Amino acid sequence: MRYPPPFTRSCIPFTYDYPFDFLIQQFKYRRQLSSGKVLARLLAEHCKYECPDFLVPVPMHWRKRWQRGFNQSELLAYWSGKQLGIPVLAAATQTRHHHSQKGLGRKERLRNQKQAFGINPAAIARLKNKHVALVDDVVTTTATARALSELLLKAGARQVDIWALARTPDR
Repeated sequence: MRYPPPFTRSCIPFTYDYPFDFLIQQFKYRRQLSSGKVLARLLAEHCKYECPDFLVPVPMHWRKRWQRGFNQSELLAYWSGKQLGIPVLAAATQTRHHHSQKGLGRKERLRNQKQAFGINPAAIARLKNKHVALVDDVVTTTATARALSELLLKAGARQVDIWALARTPDR
C-alpha cells in the first residue's frame, strides 16, 4: 500500500448488501432502534476478540444529530460496549458541518473530511497510551476512519482500530 492507513486493524464483518443494508437503513433513517440493537449485538460478537480500552463513536455534527434525533455510531458503540464490558469515550467531535458523504467519490470524501473533526479536550488525558476502537456503521473509502484515527493518535492514543458494521462492496 502506497498510503497505509493510520489505524492498525479493522473489524468490519459484513458487506453493505442485503440484508445488512436494509437493517442499517431502517436503524439510521427510520429510527428502528430494534434493528440497531441487533446490529450492535452482531458487531460485538464479531469483534469480541479485539480488546480495546475504549470504544470511540464517530461523531456527528449537532445539526445532523438534531435532524436525525440520535447518532447511530454512538448507539452502536454504547450497545456493543455494554455487551462486551468496554467503556465508551466521546473523544471526538465534529467541528464543521459538511454535506453528507453519501454519493461522493473518494477524492470528494477526503476533501469533505479535512478539518471536520476535533478531539474533546476533556478526553485527552484518558486517551494517553490507550488502545481505542473507532465505531461507525458503514465504511466506504476510509476517509472518516483515516481522519479520526490520525487525530486520536496525535492526541496520545497508542493504537486505533476500526469497528464498523459493513463495508460497501467494490463495484
